[in-house]
Amino acid sequence: MTDIGTSMQLSALRAAFDEAALTPARWADALHKLAEACGAPHGQLIGLGGPAAVMFNWVSDGSDGLNAILHDPSAHDPSSNYRIIAGVKAPEREVIGEDNYRAIIDGLKSQDYVRLAQEHGIPWGLQANLSTGNGQIVGLATLRPDVTTDKQRRIFTQAIPYAQTAVRIQAALDHQGTQLVAGTLEAMHLAAFVIDGAGTVQSMTPEADRLVSTGKPFRLRNNMLVANNPDDDERLQAFLAASLSAEGNGSAHHAIVLKGCGGPRPCVADIVVMPAREWTMHFRPRVIVTSRDRPAGQDSAILLREAFGLTVTEAEIAQALVSGTSRASIAERRGISEHTIRAHLKSIFGKVEVNRELELAARLRDFVAEPRQP
Repeated sequence: MTDIGTSMQLSALRAAFDEAALTPARWADALHKLAEACGAPHGQLIGLGGPAAVMFNWVSDGSDGLNAILHDPSAHDPSSNYRIIAGVKAPEREVIGEDNYRAIIDGLKSQDYVRLAQEHGIPWGLQANLSTGNGQIVGLATLRPDVTTDKQRRIFTQAIPYAQTAVRIQAALDHQGTQLVAGTLEAMHLAAFVIDGAGTVQSMTPEADRLVSTGKPFRLRNNMLVANNPDDDERLQAFLAASLSAEGNGSAHHAIVLKGCGGPRPCVADIVVMPAREWTMHFRPRVIVTSRDRPAGQDSAILLREAFGLTVTEAEIAQALVSGTSRASIAERRGISEHTIRAHLKSIFGKVEVNRELELAARLRDFVAEPRQP
């Protein structure tokens, strides 16, 4: 039987989660109220999966030290974090707690997370999966230094549906944003893929669907975008992982030249990273990838500037070097000293992430060289 005090706590919790669904900044208050109702110092909502591994990790009333370890990728190693091990195969809404943790801890290969949890006063608590699928999990938890009582467990159990509903509402609203973005891109007749914070392709335009059907240059694997050519895919996945894990508020743009386009001429993949927002789950559109042919005769310097953020001068110098022009000849043509050329090269090497001219030539060859016509 639920007493009056508990009923009031549950009503307050339900209202707090309802507010969080529509105003994501209110998740801090909802998690605080959950922790308070369950007699725990901290409430947590965490998203795991995709290229970014930890998509978000929100903890109420956390110290700087606790927040630091909770955002440290090593703290989420599935071989040492007993919370992840306990939750990864659990069905939605099943409550997991101290008994489950004890059964796992002794068999861990590493006790690193156990020591961290004890050091920061969070070895125990409860958790439940609110959303699972596509290798991604959204989980709710309490973090505490002592063992949960039966009454606290009942409150946590009764709060799970409220939190799950809030997550589903936020997901639905974010998906509407995805469809809006996709519709705009479709009207522009672009081959575009809209990717969420978990790295999942949520929507694509008809032109993009046509590319996927041919497998050139892209295809889908488990709803993730991959490039058909292995070398292309290595670069694509590196850019996507970096983009999805970025926490900055500014947008970014990268261009990658792809070889596996089904024709003699390379094509270009543009990766546009949308600005990050506080209290955003992985459902919201995070990255847009578009594909375009590289037009014959297009100035290679433009591609170099787009792909690596080179200045106009740096792009022209890089283009000349890759085409076989010596430093001395470049300096003479531009009316500058070789010392100035070396200064430009230092900046170019840093942006392209190479150390020598041979590496630069290998990296930029596809940007500069015009493919031979059959």
